[in-house]
Amino acid sequence: MKRLLLLLCILALALPLLPCGAARVQASEEQPLIEADPLDASDLPESPERVVRPQRPSLTFWCSSFPLEQGWAVEVTRRWNELNPERPVRLQAMPAGRLAEDVFREAIRQGATPDLTNHLFPVNTHEFAGLGALLPLDRHAGLMQHLTSRSGVGSDRLFRSADGQLYQFPWKSNPVLLQCNLDLLRRHGVRLPRTYSEFLRAGRVLAAAGGEPRAWLWSPSPTEKFWERYYDFFPLYLAASGGQTLLTEQGRANFDNPAGVAVMAFLADVFAQGVAPRQELDAEYPSRVRPFLAGELGMIMTGPWNMEEVRDAGGDGVDFDFIALPVPDDTPPGRPVYTYGNFRNFGIFKGCRNPDLAAEFIAFATSREHDLAFLEATHQLPFRVPLTTDPDFVRALQQAPAPLAKFALQSPWVRSLENAPHLNEVFKILSEELVLCALREAKTPRQAIQDAARRVDALVTEASGRGTPRPR
Repeated sequence: MKRLLLLLCILALALPLLPCGAARVQASEEQPLIEADPLDASDLPESPERVVRPQRPSLTFWCSSFPLEQGWAVEVTRRWNELNPERPVRLQAMPAGRLAEDVFREAIRQGATPDLTNHLFPVNTHEFAGLGALLPLDRHAGLMQHLTSRSGVGSDRLFRSADGQLYQFPWKSNPVLLQCNLDLLRRHGVRLPRTYSEFLRAGRVLAAAGGEPRAWLWSPSPTEKFWERYYDFFPLYLAASGGQTLLTEQGRANFDNPAGVAVMAFLADVFAQGVAPRQELDAEYPSRVRPFLAGELGMIMTGPWNMEEVRDAGGDGVDFDFIALPVPDDTPPGRPVYTYGNFRNFGIFKGCRNPDLAAEFIAFATSREHDLAFLEATHQLPFRVPLTTDPDFVRALQQAPAPLAKFALQSPWVRSLENAPHLNEVFKILSEELVLCALREAKTPRQAIQDAARRVDALVTEASGRGTPRPR
């Protein structure tokens, strides 16, 4: 096993990029199109692209709109139906172009939810559970044992809701790293940075080079959109703090500390020193892939899914790699660098016709066989340990595009978004304070962090005064 792990490390650090030639699992051409989605009449999802549609399904399963994930879901559902013809599952894809949480909210309002899904975002799970729309999974002893054996003891802790119950089964964890445009950086003699100082120095080199269009090292969003903090402040805080969460167990601010101030100061320097633009580079393409491919952007903070998006947009000749997030200058070189793990999870809705069967299907879909097929088909990572010592997963990582191995090596050092009822408000506050500090230069980094912490704590105090259950 040690030898396999060593081989994987060598692969991640030394191999040149491979063309995206791994097999993709796609729905077969015989797979029928769904005639009409049950929510079409109320302007909910557009008709899903593909469906496994038995005449009398025992369960309805909604998967994501991402084509590679759909292909995997089709194969898993088809296999289940072959093995369980008396208990078939109907598969429907979420509509492309709409936020999944909006689709779920509308379905909850209309009483039109599926039996289960694998597309729950952790930050929305508490909201849906609070509406009584999700069933707790703790009652399914077999599923809980499967979670422990698959993902490790205590892997459920950060996913539990304020009432102490588990409403989501962690499915996939995609660590966020920095995707680097190697052609652009080499052309300007920029070395891949590890620390804040090295990062800022690299950005100044690109800024000084000029040219039309000019190149930027990075482009964090200059807006107050709270979800943009998933791809700048939050992962940088995890990296700077050694994996500390944003909130305490009581839901109060846990970021008013040297790490929080250092991250806010770093983001302020990024804008002040011309390392990043003060406006969106491509408002119509928020993934920033277009300027990345056009040589206008050196780095994107993103996950493994972006490998496919970049290659689909620019071809296999695009030369890129991934590196860990930058850390404060006094961070020892050997310390693990934590980051945000972009999770999507399974959940069972309250209206489920057969919760025990749904729990059995979740365990089936997250078996070792299907986790391996998911990695091979999508180049994303199931939330399974240990990916880097299991011979079959090591082999799959060797056959995938080389950067995927780096994500697998990063996977032990990820944190999910906390499942707190006021987390969106926390991110809104951080976004407002970041804009005041880094864009408008109206506050110092320390003032911005202290004010954000006070505002977050006031939320918890107010909620306690109303008798609202305190977040765990």
